[in-house]
Amino acid sequence: RKVGGREVPHYQVLIGGDISAGKAAFGQPVGVVPAKRTPELVKHLVELFKKEKQEGERFVAFTARLGRDRLKAEVEPFKALPPFEEKPEMYYEWGEHETFKAVIGQGECAA
Repeated sequence: RKVGGREVPHYQVLIGGDISAGKAAFGQPVGVVPAKRTPELVKHLVELFKKEKQEGERFVAFTARLGRDRLKAEVEPFKALPPFEEKPEMYYEWGEHETFKAVIGQGECAA
């Protein structure tokens, strides 16, 4: 994705997946956030869970109870980045110190 005309690595956020006995389910997509904002988002979601969970409630049940619209609203503030001039490191891939450029190579995902 581009932010301010610059390519920035982003992650699709899926919440609510489950691998309980006898069942497996992917999480629901609730937004796309810049890669460098994901640690903040995860911390926010853990704090929200600790604050609003019900007695004995697992995270998967908690997210189902909140619902997709509420989860999307919780993710929304983490979609923004400060201007490149203020925090250029937010525009780089993890472990890199140069401009991000999406490259699609050969393979089954690029077919």
